[in-house]
Amino acid sequence: MPNKGLGPGVAFTAEALQAGLLYTLPLLGLAAGLDLVEDKFPALQDVTKATQRSVLRLLGGTWKPLLGLAIATGLGLVAGFGEEMLFRGIFQYELAARWGSTLAIGVSSVVFGALHAVTPWYAALATVASVYFGGLYGWTSNLAVPIICHGVYDIGALMYAHWEVSQMTDQEQLELSNWLGPGEEP
Repeated sequence: MPNKGLGPGVAFTAEALQAGLLYTLPLLGLAAGLDLVEDKFPALQDVTKATQRSVLRLLGGTWKPLLGLAIATGLGLVAGFGEEMLFRGIFQYELAARWGSTLAIGVSSVVFGALHAVTPWYAALATVASVYFGGLYGWTSNLAVPIICHGVYDIGALMYAHWEVSQMTDQEQLELSNWLGPGEEP
């Protein structure tokens, strides 16, 4: 595997940073769109609850912007770099060498989604995001682009979840903390 799992063309350049930031916008748009229709779909509500419960346990129920940003940035960097290196730089790259890029993106994305199966819809959305990251890697031939995109998206999503949790009443936070999982009431 070339470049210790970072792929043959990895380059953390200003252009890669710009592309990674730009390619984050469709993911943020999708998240915003899902947020708008979430009230109509209990499965999407479960995705939000799972994320918010994790953030509540990690940061508590009070808005802590600096601590939140530090933790979100740390997690975003680890996920962006680590997951993209593993799933795109190693797994997708090796599968593509054997079976072509379409199958490689599909298989690596299904595995990625399965490993993010906090709820069934969380797994499905993670699979879609993984197809997107895999496509970015294929289109740009630069693993830095999906690393940046993934990391920035995760930072934004975690900060938004932290802000939402901090806006909840104590009772809502207690109910969220006691939530048992998809389709369950506390």
